[in-house]
Amino acid sequence: MTGEPLNSQPNANEAQAQSDPETVLRQWRTSILNGFLAFVALASLPALIMAVVNAVESGTMGPLIYVLILCGVALIVLAVGRRLPSSLRVWCVVGIGYLAATANVTQGGLNGSPPLYLLAIPVLTLVLAGRRAGLAIALLSAVIATVATILRTQGVLADLPATRSPWVGYSTTIMFLMIVIGLLTHLHRLQERLVRDERNVQVELRKAQAALYNARLYAAARQARAAAEQANSV
Repeated sequence: MTGEPLNSQPNANEAQAQSDPETVLRQWRTSILNGFLAFVALASLPALIMAVVNAVESGTMGPLIYVLILCGVALIVLAVGRRLPSSLRVWCVVGIGYLAATANVTQGGLNGSPPLYLLAIPVLTLVLAGRRAGLAIALLSAVIATVATILRTQGVLADLPATRSPWVGYSTTIMFLMIVIGLLTHLHRLQERLVRDERNVQVELRKAQAALYNARLYAAARQARAAAEQANSV
């Protein structure tokens, strides 16, 4: 008699876990992380190549380019390091993004690509790490933007190099456009799946309610018929 409750308890816990929003989001983040990191690494290559080519042609190979190369190599390592913990890989991507953002800030403040980094990184963090992490990272972006503006107005940060090609900014913009839209597309697919699953549950619930209602009507009719037959026999 105790076997049924013991067997049904894990099923109930499993169903509750599958319906928990945080559990669903955590499983979804884990499922898309490998493909997304590979996509980020590939999307960043054209921008990195363009920056290196521009620096070589203009003779301005400096710390910024070496930092960007380091960031590109780190992204590739994270993309292929699938055995690393998911949270570690996500926060490493965030750190790489801010390292590249800070390196670019030193080359002209908020002019150029830094605003793209400071806007895109909190969006990625919000989707991949959760609401609190996203809000904290957004605050960090605001602090970096504030400090960069103050330093720029005081003349601490120099203007963008005149030798910088417009194609560098173009490739960086396309990179962030691809990354953000790619991630939001994954999120949109999750929303579509959840809405579809919810509608399917509602349909099944209506069917169950209709079946229960019909069963009650049938039982009531049988009871009324039995009562009538008993009254006639008397």
